[in-house]
Amino acid sequence: MTTKNYFLHTMMPVMLYGAFTGIVTGAVIWGYQFLVEKLLSVSQSLYSFVSQNLAFLPLLIAGLVVAASLSYLNTQLVPEVKGGGVPYAEGAARGILPLKWYRVVPAAIFGSFLSFVCGLPLGSEGPSVLIGSALGSGVNDVGSKNNKRRKSWSTISITAGASAGFAAALGAPLAGVLLALEECHKKFSPIVLMSAAVSVMFALITGSLLRIATGISEHALFTFAAVNFETLDLHLPLIAGIVAGLCGVGFLKLLTCSIHLMGKIKIGRYAKTVVAFLLCGVACFFFTDMIGGGAGLINDVANMTVAWKMIALLLVMRLFLILFCSSSQISGGMFIPFLCLGALIGGLLGNFLVFFGMDEMYYSTIVLVTMCAFLGSLLQAPITAVVLIIELAGGMSPLLGGMIAIMAAYLVTGLFRAKPAYDEMLENILKNRNQGKELKFVKVEIIITKSSLVIGKVLREILLPFSVTSVQHKHSQGTGEAQFKNYRRWERIIREGDVITLQARTADEQVLLNNLTDIFGNATIISE
Repeated sequence: MTTKNYFLHTMMPVMLYGAFTGIVTGAVIWGYQFLVEKLLSVSQSLYSFVSQNLAFLPLLIAGLVVAASLSYLNTQLVPEVKGGGVPYAEGAARGILPLKWYRVVPAAIFGSFLSFVCGLPLGSEGPSVLIGSALGSGVNDVGSKNNKRRKSWSTISITAGASAGFAAALGAPLAGVLLALEECHKKFSPIVLMSAAVSVMFALITGSLLRIATGISEHALFTFAAVNFETLDLHLPLIAGIVAGLCGVGFLKLLTCSIHLMGKIKIGRYAKTVVAFLLCGVACFFFTDMIGGGAGLINDVANMTVAWKMIALLLVMRLFLILFCSSSQISGGMFIPFLCLGALIGGLLGNFLVFFGMDEMYYSTIVLVTMCAFLGSLLQAPITAVVLIIELAGGMSPLLGGMIAIMAAYLVTGLFRAKPAYDEMLENILKNRNQGKELKFVKVEIIITKSSLVIGKVLREILLPFSVTSVQHKHSQGTGEAQFKNYRRWERIIREGDVITLQARTADEQVLLNNLTDIFGNATIISE
């Protein structure tokens, strides 16, 4: 492929689709986050009012049951919005789950709004990622109507939208870009990196312009008085990392057990949803710090305004309710709740270390590094966790201590061979979706025709579905194999007449074939 053709058919589509996806996602997520803040404020006022006027308690209970019923109906009509949002977005970006953007966007917004107004301990960043990925798919679908070649950018647009949604919701652009590489695809790809970076950039610019136009001031989600650890005090982040890693392993084990246990309980998902809403309502009625994902609580813990006994109580309650809501597949994000659990663990550890002589100036930093190490342990995404420390602290001060804590937590998690939280949730989605279907190996032969979308590209530039386990590439002039374990062979340029043979392990052959058709375009695909 010449430099001109590469620019026109690879670079330009990546940047243009990334820019459009970023603009649309930035605008939608800005409005979404604005309404989320209002709903959380309403929820705070509602529970405070009822606690002071007990005569309205029956109305609160009835409202929780109605909201649970609507939430259940919403997930029945649009199953894609069950759970945290990020696992499904990852599945769509990897090409193993279908994504109908025109119904996912309104359903994700509506379902999460129900959760927020009722005070469930769930976050807005998960739905933001799902909404962004759906909008990316929508931008790609609209663009591919006039040019079928653009259909091959579907997974890249979905990934770009997910990154933009995350960055816009959390105000963390670098973490949003790394989400695409480390979490969605678990590999480095220049095309994915470029698309995600452009999308995140335009999403943040769009959000900033809307804030200026509306006169709404921007405020940081978290405030940490983080400081640098002195050389002789570097054992402190090491302790924090080990504690965070052990707690992360424990949480992952509990998550797996809760998913299996809820699957065995012989009551309908509707009853589980109602119970989840009522339990969260009871918790919010007695403790307003239980309302929402916990961003405000993180700041309170970091500022040392919450007593250690209250931190311990909130940790236990949040842990139980987050596991219950997650295994009940209620709409709402898990990223902020994960951070909140990590901050509560860090708060307990910080109080313990201060009691045994640690300088109080390190307390907020201990909370920050423990929180990010816990997150890195759960997601097994250490680079994203390190970058998140820099972005949340607003500087490089806690970087060395944060790296020590995150690497320690990552090593502890690897020692126990725990499965990443989002991967566990994604497997559960696939299991429920493919219930009754047999998981089997499928061999697919693709003959590259003249108008195929991948001519001139190399295999490493193509985002194949995650279900693909091996690849064989046979040239029309000469033969050779390209397999995952041999990187150099991925540099082989695809030409007309080439034959690419894939082997995949899937329970839904049609989803696999649809994704391959989108990727390779006008190619002859033979399934065996």
